[in-house]
Amino acid sequence: MPCGRIIVFGGSIAGLHSPSQLFLLDPSEDKPSWRTLNVPGQPPKFAWGHSTCIVGGTRVLVLGGHTGEEWILNELHELCLASRQDSDS
Repeated sequence: MPCGRIIVFGGSIAGLHSPSQLFLLDPSEDKPSWRTLNVPGQPPKFAWGHSTCIVGGTRVLVLGGHTGEEWILNELHELCLASRQDSDS
């Protein structure tokens, strides 16, 4: 991501499901730590094996994945990284 930040969504630990949460790490901070991001809208289902890409440094796209109940999800989700303040200026 821009500025070296890292976003993590989904995953699995020893076969257990992870919640549909989004985490951010900024390694340039004095004491880097993972933060949970609260974003509006419907989150993707918990998943692993999904594909994620960043488009233009401002959009994150998440496609597919496995949930255990459904082998391959037929879903595409978009997250806009621009803050409301950024878009107003």
